[in-house]
Amino acid sequence: MIDVFIAYSHFDLSYKDELKKFLRPLLREERITLWDDFDIEAGEDWNAKIKERLYGADLVLLLVSADSLASEYFYSKEVKVSLERHARGETKVVPVILRHCDWTATPLGDLEVLPEKGRPVVDWPTRDQAFLDVVSGLRKVVAGLELKRKNAGAEAEAQRQFQAACEAAGHLYEKKNWREAALAYGSAVAAYRPGFEPDVNSLKGRLAECERYIQAEKDAEQQRIQSEAAARKEQEKREKKPAPQKNYQVNAPSKPKEWMIEVPEAGSSSTGTSNRGFWLSIGASALLIVILVIWRPWSGKKDVGRVPNTNENTTQPNKGTEPATMPENRQTVPSQPGTESTKNPSVEESERRLTQKRVADLLKEANAYIQLDEKPRARITLQKVLLLDPNNAEAKTKLNSLK
Repeated sequence: MIDVFIAYSHFDLSYKDELKKFLRPLLREERITLWDDFDIEAGEDWNAKIKERLYGADLVLLLVSADSLASEYFYSKEVKVSLERHARGETKVVPVILRHCDWTATPLGDLEVLPEKGRPVVDWPTRDQAFLDVVSGLRKVVAGLELKRKNAGAEAEAQRQFQAACEAAGHLYEKKNWREAALAYGSAVAAYRPGFEPDVNSLKGRLAECERYIQAEKDAEQQRIQSEAAARKEQEKREKKPAPQKNYQVNAPSKPKEWMIEVPEAGSSSTGTSNRGFWLSIGASALLIVILVIWRPWSGKKDVGRVPNTNENTTQPNKGTEPATMPENRQTVPSQPGTESTKNPSVEESERRLTQKRVADLLKEANAYIQLDEKPRARITLQKVLLLDPNNAEAKTKLNSLK
C-alpha cells in the first residue's frame, strides 16, 4: 500500500476532513494508508512522530492556502523536507490548492498541482466537484507509485524504512529522550544494509550512548530512593526515641503518710532527702521530749519557773491517767482545756521555725510532683501543707489548679 501523509493548516481542518471522505474508496481497496497529525496518540512526541511519518511517506499531500503558507512549521519543516525527498526521488509531492493564495511564487509553483490547472477548491461550483477531480488525479499518482515500487523491489523499501528510523532517532536524541531514542536507533540498526547512510557504526555508537544515559538515570533514581528510605528510617528512629527524664531530687512517698515526719526505712542506703528526713525526725522527737519535760502533765506539782494561772484547772490528774498524746495531724501540742499556753518563748520560736521549714519543704515536694505530672501525690502533699499552715495561699492556689 502507498503511505499518504497529509500536511495542512488547522484553519483548513474542514477541507482536510472532506478530502479524507473522498479518499475512503482507495482505503477500502487497500491501495493507500492515510496519516495526519490527528492520528498521534496521547503521550507520544508529536514532533518526532511527524518526522517519522513524513520521512517514511510515499506520497505527501500539501493542502495549500494563505493560512498554510503563513504557518512557519508547515512551510519551513513539512514543505522543505517533502521537496528535498521529492528531488531525491524518495517520495511524490502533490500540492492541493484549497483557496486563493500566492503559491505560484513559492517552490510549489514548479510542481503539478490539483485540482486541474491549479483551480482552487473554493472556485468550483461545489466542493464535491472539486474533491472528485482531486481524487481522480490522485488515483493516477497512486498507480504510478505502485508500478515504481514493484520495479524498485525490497531494497527501496528497506532504504525508506531505514531513513525514517534514523530521522526519528536523531530527533529523540536531541530532546534527550534516551529510552525512545534507544528504541529508534535499535530499529535503524536492524534495518541497515551495506551502502546505507549513516554508517551502522555511528548508529551503534549513538545506541550505546543512549544506554549509558539510561543507566545513569536508573542509578540516580535508585540513589534517590535509598536516600528517601534512609531519611524515613532516621525520622522513625527519632520519633521512637523516648524523651529524656528530668532528674528531680525528690523523696517521693509510695503512699500518703498519716504523720508528716518521714523516717528512713531500715537498711536504706539513700542519701540527700532521706538523710534530711531522718535528722528532721530526730529534731522533732527531741522537741517533743523538751515539750513533755516542760509540761509534765503526769506530775501533780507545778513546774519550776511556771507562773500560776488563776483560770487553770488545778485538779491533778489521777494516777492512772496516761500522758497527753500528740494529735493525729498536728505537730504542735495544744494547751489543756481552759488553760493558757505556758510554753517558753524560745521553744515556741523553735517550733514555729521548724513548721515553716517543713511547709517550705512540702511545697518544693509538691512542685516536683506537679512537674512530673503526678497529681494525686501533689494533692496529698499540698493537703499536708494546709494541715500545718491552713492560711497558706500558695498551697490553696496549687490545690485548686489540680482539681
